[in-house]
Amino acid sequence: MKINTKDRILESSRIHFNQHGYGASSLYQIAQHMKISRGNLTYHFKDKESLLDIHLDEMVKRSKESFTSSFLLPSWQTLIVTSEDFLQVQKDYSFIFFDKNILFLPEVQKRIKAIRENHIRIQMSMINVSIRIGDVS
Repeated sequence: MKINTKDRILESSRIHFNQHGYGASSLYQIAQHMKISRGNLTYHFKDKESLLDIHLDEMVKRSKESFTSSFLLPSWQTLIVTSEDFLQVQKDYSFIFFDKNILFLPEVQKRIKAIRENHIRIQMSMINVSIRIGDVS
């Protein structure tokens, strides 16, 4: 299956941001790394902020998918898998959590807080289910 240019840009920019930091990266550097023109890149994404928005959306989407699947079978194993999935999302988008150029943006803080609160809520609900069914005393 051939990956389209837009998806390649998203993957390359995520990797580049993780390696060099969001603030230290430019569209030119990302395009150069991909061996495409900056114009080709900006045809798909007009600026770094639009790339950041897509990455934030994808991070939230992946987190929700993991959390949603945890409700199908609440168990200790599901709790572990959900936590591992959440850790993987944080690793895949580490630039969001460690780059001070974006970490303190209100929209970024809001999304990270919502993801973390949702994760804690789901973990607590799985623990409560385990207590109710007698797995935990």
